[in-house]
Amino acid sequence: MSPVISKIFEMVMMAIFEKQLNSDPLQFGFKKKSSCSTAVFSLKTVVDHYVKCGSTVTICAPDISKAFDRVDHYALMNLLMDRLLPKTSLVFFLIGS
Repeated sequence: MSPVISKIFEMVMMAIFEKQLNSDPLQFGFKKKSSCSTAVFSLKTVVDHYVKCGSTVTICAPDISKAFDRVDHYALMNLLMDRLLPKTSLVFFLIGS
């Protein structure tokens, strides 16, 4: 699919199934009113709190840039079915991944 058609398709699907596709409130990426800046601010706030209390803070930042290339499509399909997404629409989600 061309990027424009793919983007329009994604927007339509998200509008239809937005209620079934919720995520954890601690996830910052790919959400309305949330950004990398929000995540960085939260991290900085937590680190500052522990440093002010005299604790040592160790941060681990794994590189998961290739994680999307290794998605278990069977597990993804089960997750979407658990969220009561209509089975006829699941094919469209998997085509795009």
